[in-house]
Amino acid sequence: QQSPPVDQLPRAVTTTTVAYGADPRQNYDATVDNALTAAPWVAVVHGGSWAAGAKSSSAAVAAMFAAAGFQVFNVEYRVSYGNPGTAWPGMRDDVVAAVDHIKANAATFHIDPARGALYGFSAGAHIAVTAAVQTPGLTRAVVSVSGPLQPDRLRNSVYAGTAGTDETTLAFQAVAAL
Repeated sequence: QQSPPVDQLPRAVTTTTVAYGADPRQNYDATVDNALTAAPWVAVVHGGSWAAGAKSSSAAVAAMFAAAGFQVFNVEYRVSYGNPGTAWPGMRDDVVAAVDHIKANAATFHIDPARGALYGFSAGAHIAVTAAVQTPGLTRAVVSVSGPLQPDRLRNSVYAGTAGTDETTLAFQAVAAL
């Protein structure tokens, strides 16, 4: 059964931090409107060059999605710097684990597991896209905002000294501006 239009429901929004793994960074903030049923949802993945960043940097976009009637899960994941840090594909695996955890708890979160999306910014966009590609059926949609989708090619052109002389110019300038 689908929810009635959002503007016709009383709001009963709560935000709770939920662990999806053993590491302290493996958690998400679940912003849930308990008045909704079988609601659409969005898992937000922060940027940070795969090395840093935190879900707090995505709080504004998470609030925007919540105000639009989505159940929102602002995902924290392990990054490459820190103690102990994680290497690729650990970040992607964390996002997949978070989404699996969200979907496994669909009744608690008042979501329809089949009506979800990943939204990522910068490195978070790359992580979201690779999570979806690596795991068919993970979500219905993926939104990549300023996501470097070929980071190895970009890195190689920088190290080879060819950045600015080929089609990686625009991508390099975008990443360098972050």
